Amino acid sequence: MAYSTYTLPIEKGNIYHIFNHAVGKERPFSNQDQCLHLLQKIELKLPPVCDIYAYVLIPDHFHLMVRITGDEKAFSRAFAELMISHSKWYNVKYKRMGGLFMKPFKRRIILMEDDITWVPWYIHRNPLHHQLKVDWRDYKWSSYCFYANSTPSFLKKDFLISHFGGLEKLIAHHELNATEWECDLEL
Repeated sequence: MAYSTYTLPIEKGNIYHIFNHAVGKERPFSNQDQCLHLLQKIELKLPPVCDIYAYVLIPDHFHLMVRITGDEKAFSRAFAELMISHSKWYNVKYKRMGGLFMKPFKRRIILMEDDITWVPWYIHRNPLHHQLKVDWRDYKWSSYCFYANSTPSFLKKDFLISHFGGLEKLIAHHELNATEWECDLEL
């Protein structure tokens, strides 16, 4: 059976690229308060049900790379609580009503070694892709800075560091691909 990015089942042990977009022209991650609120909720709600390997918050959408470690229903419940909690907070703060994110959230399963290499790079360079930051390396709302600066966080960094063969190789891979991608943008 073919699944869409909306109906692909969430299964324990699998790694997923999860992403979602705000409804309409809402920008739920356009300032520090908004981003900090979601990251605090992620740290509270998701680690009991998944390992988080990478993330980025763009003003109107987000990306996560996670491995499901808990029961599938527990993950779905925790993720729903995360989205509802942020939506309620945002709606009260900005005096609005209604849903804040598209439903259901999109997800792609990561099955191949190449995807484990490509997806974190895709997530980390997203600020450049959306022309938010020329130097994606210091984008504040990306997990890349936690890898590059060896800063403690809720991320399970060992998985990607091991996959790349060390932190230096992870950074080198990102740098090499950034150079190639930036050259393509100039053409």
